[in-house]
Amino acid sequence: MNVARCKIRTWLFIFLGIVSNLWVAGETTVTIGTGTSTQRQPFGMWYGYERSAAIYTYAEIGAYGFINSLKWYVGTSDLNTCPIKIYLKTTSSTTITSGTWASALSGATLVYDGINNFPVTGWYTFDIADYAYSATNLMVLCQTDFGEPAATTYPVFRYSSATGKHEFWAEVFPPTASGTVNGNRPNIQISYNAMTGVIPPSGFMAVATSSSQINLTWKKNSSNDNVMVAYNTVNTFGTPSGAYVAGNQITGGGTVIYNGSGTSFNQTTDLLPNTTYYFRAWSVHVPTPTYSSAASALATTFCTSITSFPYITTFETPSFPPSCWKLAGVQWGRSATASAYGVGSGSAKADFFNVLAGNLDLISPQLDFSALTTPVVTFDEAYATYATEIDNLELWYSTDNGATYTLLDSWTGGPAGTLNTGGTITTAFSPSSTQWARKRCSLPVETNKIMFRGISGHGNNLYLDNIAIFDTTCTNVSPPYAENMDIFSPPSTGCITVINDNSDTQKWITSSQYAMSAPNSLYINKNSSAPMNDWFFTPPLNLIGGSTYLVNFYYRSGGSPSIEKMEVKYGTTPNAAGMNGGQIWNNTTIQTTSYTSATAVLTPYANGTYYVGWHGYSAANMSYICLDDISIYGATATWNGTVSNNWNEPMNWTPNGVPNTYQTVIIPSGSIYSPSISSTGLFCKELTIHTGATLMINPGSVITIDGNLVIQNGSSMNNQGLVNVNGNALIQN
Repeated sequence: MNVARCKIRTWLFIFLGIVSNLWVAGETTVTIGTGTSTQRQPFGMWYGYERSAAIYTYAEIGAYGFINSLKWYVGTSDLNTCPIKIYLKTTSSTTITSGTWASALSGATLVYDGINNFPVTGWYTFDIADYAYSATNLMVLCQTDFGEPAATTYPVFRYSSATGKHEFWAEVFPPTASGTVNGNRPNIQISYNAMTGVIPPSGFMAVATSSSQINLTWKKNSSNDNVMVAYNTVNTFGTPSGAYVAGNQITGGGTVIYNGSGTSFNQTTDLLPNTTYYFRAWSVHVPTPTYSSAASALATTFCTSITSFPYITTFETPSFPPSCWKLAGVQWGRSATASAYGVGSGSAKADFFNVLAGNLDLISPQLDFSALTTPVVTFDEAYATYATEIDNLELWYSTDNGATYTLLDSWTGGPAGTLNTGGTITTAFSPSSTQWARKRCSLPVETNKIMFRGISGHGNNLYLDNIAIFDTTCTNVSPPYAENMDIFSPPSTGCITVINDNSDTQKWITSSQYAMSAPNSLYINKNSSAPMNDWFFTPPLNLIGGSTYLVNFYYRSGGSPSIEKMEVKYGTTPNAAGMNGGQIWNNTTIQTTSYTSATAVLTPYANGTYYVGWHGYSAANMSYICLDDISIYGATATWNGTVSNNWNEPMNWTPNGVPNTYQTVIIPSGSIYSPSISSTGLFCKELTIHTGATLMINPGSVITIDGNLVIQNGSSMNNQGLVNVNGNALIQN
């Protein structure tokens, strides 16, 4: 670390484990160890794979009980995250004999399996799967699997001298040799409740294995009683009474899914992807069924694979990481002040400015490229260094759903690296709208996950935005369709077909000049001696006959005195003769030097494949025309309310964008935020407020509805402004 470097740093503390310190009636907490010396154990990360085993005697614990949490004292904090497992078992021994980790685990119960970091000093709590401690002494076994390369920074924990009561393993591979016995036993706090009546099962855990399966495991009590398991979609369960079989409902909440003599059950029915489920397990003492208190667990099913492309992640919503993305290592965060090219409100941030060293991993959802032939990932990045420090960004791919990864590409930071867009700055870097660059990589077709790995050199901040996964094969596209030309290297137009009907030297190309959303736009230059007669066409579009679609785009020219001309048509083949659907937009006096929005409407007469074409037909020796941010989508705008209650926030609508005069607006019930209008000059074609939904129109606000306004029974519109309805107002309340 450069000691001459003076920064005022604010740490972002992120807890990944299940951390709690809740008082429970009848709970006893005992502290064993008061020493202040520190070591890596029990959660070492300096080697790739570390292990720790410690014995705490019954005399030290003071009583038997149902252990529900364990705490260790963090002497030096660290932001690195690490996969951690904790096991418990009883032993008649009071000291440890050197042996293998496998032998130490024999007979142990897994009570915790998660990913944690230790960002603050003091007692750190693990809320474990409850363990019935009922005999002799307690052995606590801790496993860390940071992997290689190992952590360059790591937390340390307080320990006290207890001769022969601690053993540790530290290897670059999962250890198979015997460990080292010493007296450096980690200080611990053990919290437990008194056990009365029937003893519950120990180590009850729920682990999701797919989008539709959760595996449940437990250990039976010392009486070998059967175990009954119930689940619910909310954390509400009744108290069982009487006999139950699978499928029975428990009064007060919960559905029984298992009742028997086994020690595991796999729930594979009635589970939805990306959903949290709650479970309870009771020991059942017979002949008259007598139930123990409940052991609890929960798990969230996996997301389903992404099969629809392009798949775009913009980090606009406050929730981070985005749905189905995962974090590992030191944590990425979300910036609410930086967004690519100044468009939008958020990005992913790697805080190299505050992170001394370590890897920051941002991992995609599972991807299914089976329908693609040439998948490509693009993303926008912004980065500056502090002085001479060199940070790095790497892109990895996996073909085994994240079990292993292979390096695909890398970009170096530092003052002159390919990652650097913002130069050298000695304050925390926050990019301007011009300090962004786009990166592009082809992906192997067998890829099913990708990982962005930031590697901190303690330089300055890195931002990612607009991560997009495309297929560059020109297959049929079903709306919504969007194209901003930014994934192509100029002058390539990718899947856009260009036809130079006047056979001159000028045609539509991708250009890095005059982009509305950097870095690229579509561009055609003038011919000084011949009129323009040039087309470009979308990829084939799957359209539904009788449905209305909106074609939105932005255009500009070189300005006065030149006058440009352009029209938009649609039809069944990508050439001038095939534009048999007719003209849907035309402007013969284009002189704007700033981008102007245009919207055209098309309604195909039958189901089929169609193309939309733009035709430049300016006179000779004019100037140039540019287009950017083309989108084609259905004419219905539906409120989703995921960001705020602001009507004018594009992310609150599906498809993305504030409704315009051509769109029918639907406001359904059940959104997080209800819409609120606080401006004038708003338009839509129709407006329907569904039962249970609410629309607020604030004082001074104005919206014009060209067609009908429908307020369904059980909905409401609080109008304190002005609503102009050119059709009928159908109020069903």
